Amino acid sequence: MKFKADFTNVSEGGFLPEGEYVCKVTKAELKQGNAAKYINWELTVGVGDQKGSKTYYITSLSVKALFKLREFMIACGLDVPKAVVDIDTDKILGRVVGIKVVPGTYVDKEGNTKNKTEISDVYEVVKTDKGWVKASQANVDLDASAESAAPPWATPDEDITEIEI
Repeated sequence: MKFKADFTNVSEGGFLPEGEYVCKVTKAELKQGNAAKYINWELTVGVGDQKGSKTYYITSLSVKALFKLREFMIACGLDVPKAVVDIDTDKILGRVVGIKVVPGTYVDKEGNTKNKTEISDVYEVVKTDKGWVKASQANVDLDASAESAAPPWATPDEDITEIEI
């Protein structure tokens, strides 16, 4: 078998290099882990040298780890009350989120320690005239439209800021 493959923009080792990225949430899969179910979020880099690269962020659904899901939803620009809420992951798809990738390690099935990169932080981003920036660093009134009675994932949102991928 013969074919052509374009390796021009392929990163080394299949991992995103250390750094900060603006990503679109492109997929959510519910999976069963050893201790609890979890959501495996696929994030696709939307700008810069790694545009189009994918990475994954896991949020456990165990009671002790739900804070991570809440932080992720807030980073996606959602208002998440401290209450019982119905969550539709399809309403989170297409949202834009900032991530920080750092070096890490893992132990494979044979017990060998291997290098990897991992997401150490997720945060809300907004697009300004200077490009994408952390929401905390932008001079934008993020609470101006947060006065609706229903949480944003409960109703269709036509104004989601998206990046082209």
